Amino acid sequence: MRKQPKITVGIMDRRAEVSGCLNGVFHGDGFVPLSGPFLARAAEGVVALTDSSGRKIARLPLIRLKAREGSTFTLSSVTIGNRFHWERKEDQTFRGDLVLRLRGDGTMTAINEIPLEDYLASVIASEMSDAAPMEYLKAHAILSRSWLLAALGKKQNTQMTPAVKTAAPAETFIRWYDREDHDLFDVCADDHCQRYQGITRLSSENPLRAVEETGGLCLTSGGEICDARYSKACGGLTEYFGTAWEDRDVPYLRSVSDAPIPHRPIRTEEEAAKWFLSHPEAYCNTKDEGLLRRILAGPDRETAPSSSGRRKTPAERPGALFSTVPAGVTAWGSARSGLPLWLKGASQRRRS
Repeated sequence: MRKQPKITVGIMDRRAEVSGCLNGVFHGDGFVPLSGPFLARAAEGVVALTDSSGRKIARLPLIRLKAREGSTFTLSSVTIGNRFHWERKEDQTFRGDLVLRLRGDGTMTAINEIPLEDYLASVIASEMSDAAPMEYLKAHAILSRSWLLAALGKKQNTQMTPAVKTAAPAETFIRWYDREDHDLFDVCADDHCQRYQGITRLSSENPLRAVEETGGLCLTSGGEICDARYSKACGGLTEYFGTAWEDRDVPYLRSVSDAPIPHRPIRTEEEAAKWFLSHPEAYCNTKDEGLLRRILAGPDRETAPSSSGRRKTPAERPGALFSTVPAGVTAWGSARSGLPLWLKGASQRRRS
């Protein structure tokens, strides 16, 4: 693969310590080549790096460990599914370089610096199963690449406006969630941006092949790369960009019915609750377990459909809508909110 631009991915953020293992040889400025287990602690205004024997390797605000060709590194207790019902910690392995950087609040961030197309291959295998059909993986590669390049372009051009003011009742603060917390890296590794779990779930060459065969391809509109944000399942009806993300119209991110037939608007909380517990006709509503195993990553198969007969966990039950700021009408026919609709006991995916 040709020489690629590199991006930085925040794997672990605002941690007091980070531990893991250097699988191969890593080089750093001012110290000898390293291999094996390591521990990094944020203390006294520096990142203190030690090896498995407790020997001090470096004490610096920023430590960059450059991987020799073929080397990887493993980080322990990485949080995945942040704020989802399947949130957990697991050890993950990554290609590329490891950067340990001190924050102003005395914590530190573990960052993976990796070539862009290599990053995309891991995204595909993390977001979906790498056993999915090749054309599906290639479509995913184009979507992920488009979203990433659009996001990087926006970040570079606007320097991330942290909030947008919208008409609202007194003492109400409206915040359009973007990536303003990602100040030390380009994107995070969890569902807030794109799920990126290194090579942990790369069990075949299919994602790499999908990226190579679509190399450089993006979706465009009006001469610009599309903000191609996506979801695994929309529930049968998508929402307007301006309702859920920012108070502006994006022509290619409008409400569509994810079905061969149009769905009627949902106008009340009761109708919404009934919708959430039903099985509306939708392309993403399938009971084919074999197909789901072939396409979805393991954690995404853990929430069974409501018709399964088992008792639903609190995170799966629809809850009461407790806060909206009317500002128009949504595609669902309900009062448009300055924020995404928040449901008690429900998780939502933010991709921006």
